[in-house]
Amino acid sequence: MEAIKSLGGRIHPDTGRRIAHVACRVLRGEAGTASLREVSAVAWVTLEQIPEYVPRGLYAPALAYVADGAAPGV
Repeated sequence: MEAIKSLGGRIHPDTGRRIAHVACRVLRGEAGTASLREVSAVAWVTLEQIPEYVPRGLYAPALAYVADGAAPGV
């Protein structure tokens, strides 16, 4: 993975942990999780499918980045 843009950060509403949102590009291989304690899975989905995976809503700057078509594969 290559980090290409910082999308900001916030305190997670459920865990109280600081979260950094970063847009990345897959350079080789497959995207995956670094820690199953933090992220249970990685999935490539359409913009319309995001609510199925993130029912409380995606972090607004991340959603704007994806909705603008900046993220490859979306």
